[in-house]
Amino acid sequence: MSDAVALADGCAAGTTSYPNRPEFSCLSVTLDGSGEKVVLRQGSTGSFGYLHALNTHNVEQQTIENTVSINTGGYLQPNGRYLYGAYYQDPNGDVVINFELIQERNPGAESPDPYELGVVTAYCRDSASAPTRTCPQWVNDSL
Repeated sequence: MSDAVALADGCAAGTTSYPNRPEFSCLSVTLDGSGEKVVLRQGSTGSFGYLHALNTHNVEQQTIENTVSINTGGYLQPNGRYLYGAYYQDPNGDVVINFELIQERNPGAESPDPYELGVVTAYCRDSASAPTRTCPQWVNDSL
């Protein structure tokens, strides 16, 4: 994790371990530049959260936390979720990747707690209008 990442006080008490619903376990809370807390839950592959971002789009935890930290706030989307983004450049300076993550500030329908669902997904795009894709490893390694 980058030293520049501003971590909030952490996960709400009692939210870091749900043995019967591990996908809702809180892994971290990161502050964006406006002070908004963005929750990262364990999630599940193909569904939401960290495991979805990692296993479906090759996005590591530090990439999510860094992107939230360098944004001054998410952009409200028509579906009520918030978009955070960043550009990452490969080590040679040749390729720029658009990185985006989506945050849900409402609780999840199946969540065992009343707190926000948090990061739903994170992915890369070759341009703002290109389809989502798996992030190259150098995006994660650049942090």
